[in-house]
Amino acid sequence: MPTESPINEDPVIRRVAAVRPPVAEEDLSPHSPEAQAIAERVLAGSSPTLARHSGARWARPRWVLPRVGLALAPVAAVVVLLLAGTFSGPDSSGTQPAAAAVIRAAIQALQTSGAIFVEDETYVSGPSVHGHPYRIDQVLETPAGSGSQSVLTTYSDPGQLHQNPNQTGWAYGNGTQEIYSRATDTIYESSIWGPYLHRGKRPGTYVYRNAPGAVLAITHPVTVTAAQAAALRNGTVAIIPVEDTGRVTVRNPGNAPGYAQTVQDEIRHHMLHYVGRTEVDGRAALELAGTSNGAKSGDEHIYLNPATHLPFEEVDLPGTDHQQVIKLTLRKLPITPATQRLVSLHALHPTARIDHRHQDYLRAAHGTQIYGG
Repeated sequence: MPTESPINEDPVIRRVAAVRPPVAEEDLSPHSPEAQAIAERVLAGSSPTLARHSGARWARPRWVLPRVGLALAPVAAVVVLLLAGTFSGPDSSGTQPAAAAVIRAAIQALQTSGAIFVEDETYVSGPSVHGHPYRIDQVLETPAGSGSQSVLTTYSDPGQLHQNPNQTGWAYGNGTQEIYSRATDTIYESSIWGPYLHRGKRPGTYVYRNAPGAVLAITHPVTVTAAQAAALRNGTVAIIPVEDTGRVTVRNPGNAPGYAQTVQDEIRHHMLHYVGRTEVDGRAALELAGTSNGAKSGDEHIYLNPATHLPFEEVDLPGTDHQQVIKLTLRKLPITPATQRLVSLHALHPTARIDHRHQDYLRAAHGTQIYGG
């Protein structure tokens, strides 16, 4: 194998590198005078100095620039843009990725469709911590198509989240919801919609009726087809109220956002922007900063692993009484039979008793509705 990549053997790149001053001393944005000066110096090579018109267009005496200069002009322009994006930035500790490239890479890394995200969030400071750090672990399986999303959530300290202290985990997926109670070492399971669907008077119809513990609190019954009832039972659709109309529709409920999806949405909606390279506790990081939920600018800072472009720490409202620090471990996995076990309370508590009685589930849930559809 060659010891030097072909790009490093390119004579244009060699000449660009030879005329570059130290990175910290120049601005190499694509349209900066320094970037244009590099192109001028490269193209000047063995020819007289190039002049410029007042309109900032390149000018030359017709007899000065040889054909090789014309041939190299577009190549040099590309090289300048590449180097401008690679070497520019506030620090000189290494290459500084261009903002657009970081944003694109982060959006791609945080893409949840067709993947399983394991999201471990440890709250180490903030008003909700009260000196006792706590952890929320969440696993989200998001199919690439319109299939049912599966979610598993566990808490290290349910009391911090005002949950029943015996409920240390819950899950839903494929039309079923589960709660684990450590007091009884039991997983309580129930269909999300099934207990509230009753055969209608017309053949091939079912009627959804509200009852204690039901997913949707609605005053009037809703008639659905047999196909819609089957889709409700397997979790691919939900009964969704139509805002300000009093009506409902039966459709795919969408996905629970999770941490990865939330950050991706904030980037897409320009609530977060790329700041630059930095260090967090001695660890190299790419910093995103901006607003969250329409709050004041600069209230949210998220630090990405430069290798994976996944967040590993978030600091909210720094320097205020409400400052919060969250340590993160995010892992993105393909959907396989093995990784799907991560979304199962059965795999997490293999010796737990299983209780399928709906009323027992309601008693274990204490009225808490976990389904996010």
